[in-house]
Amino acid sequence: MTLPTDVLEEPLAEQPLQINSKLRNRTIIGFAIAGAILIFSVMRLNLDLGATWQAMRSADPLLYLLGFGAYYLTFPSRALRWRQLLRSSQVVPEGQRVPPVRSLAGIIFLSWFANTLVPAKLGDGYRGYELKQRTGASFSSVIGTIIAERVFDMAALAVLLVISVIFIGRLDGAEGNAASQIMLATGVLVTLSAVGIAGLWLFRAHLPRLMPKRLHPFYERFQAGTLGSFRDAPFCFALSFLVWSTEAARMFFVMQSLGLGLTFPHALFLSLANALLTVVRFT
Repeated sequence: MTLPTDVLEEPLAEQPLQINSKLRNRTIIGFAIAGAILIFSVMRLNLDLGATWQAMRSADPLLYLLGFGAYYLTFPSRALRWRQLLRSSQVVPEGQRVPPVRSLAGIIFLSWFANTLVPAKLGDGYRGYELKQRTGASFSSVIGTIIAERVFDMAALAVLLVISVIFIGRLDGAEGNAASQIMLATGVLVTLSAVGIAGLWLFRAHLPRLMPKRLHPFYERFQAGTLGSFRDAPFCFALSFLVWSTEAARMFFVMQSLGLGLTFPHALFLSLANALLTVVRFT
């Protein structure tokens, strides 16, 4: 998300609602792109819509509802983790209360909706903007907590992917190559994340000197939000396991409802490999 810095940090009473027009315009673009992809898929990929509809009709409704419930359990889990990050980093101004889990879950839910419609994960920008509006917290600091959240996500993904591969057992041929590439990508992303956070901490006093002075306040707030989020790392890491376990449970129940017969380790690997790319902003 790209918003002018004077918009991000000016007083609340003077803040224009520029994000609304940006969200509306990008929503239209998102619908157009999604429609084009859907038409291309139907026309070019030889999809059997009849067979797809039949598979949907024959799905076990109870198992499907369990998958539905597992998916929506991720929102309070994510909200609880985000609340802990906000409290650890102390980004909410003194005298203001960190919103309860229910409110934060609503913000995350709306940001997920935005992410399905617009490119570049604009929903994360919405999260920062909405929390700023509610509490007066610095936008830069809140974005720092979201960056820390992604680091926890990637660490949990890496561990769970390794566990899933261990339980799946030996993979040969194309499956083995694909699994190896995914594991390699996971290792690279986790390493880059660790190096980035370590560099942010080790050079925290020197990095602002490389920037124009007008950016110093924004960067310092961002740095405080990011590094402060790791004060209660074990608890946030455990919550990340819960988040991604429920994501895997969702895929498992949906696949079982369709009679695909894949095991939970397979569902864990597939859902986490897919999520791995969505964790990274530029993808």
